[in-house]
Amino acid sequence: MLKERPDFVRELQLAVRGSAALLERKKVFDEAVAASNAGDSAKLQSVIENAGLFQYCNYICFFFCSWRCVLVCLRLCRQFPLAKVHDPIKEAYAFARATEQLAQRPAELERLSIAVGAGMRRHSTR
Repeated sequence: MLKERPDFVRELQLAVRGSAALLERKKVFDEAVAASNAGDSAKLQSVIENAGLFQYCNYICFFFCSWRCVLVCLRLCRQFPLAKVHDPIKEAYAFARATEQLAQRPAELERLSIAVGAGMRRHSTR
């Protein structure tokens, strides 16, 4: 069964509108940042809904999630600009294997999670 292709132009337009609408409202943006930094998805949803931006929720949440991931990756890897991945399948497999090995060590996974969380909290208070 063939699915209809997404309209990427429309998707991009919605993403830009959502981002612009959020950025135009400093107080709402600041509240959204605070909710994101706290890892409080319910609060972030509430901020987005109360601002009348729910139709852009996916785009706004994707922005905050991506930003948090970039900050964590830069702290952990410290390699910037990022090296080009020549074989994405091999890269994804290596990541999956490393993740699997880490999952076998719950104490180390917990230490990593605490360290990343502490780094995010320290960054959000600057």
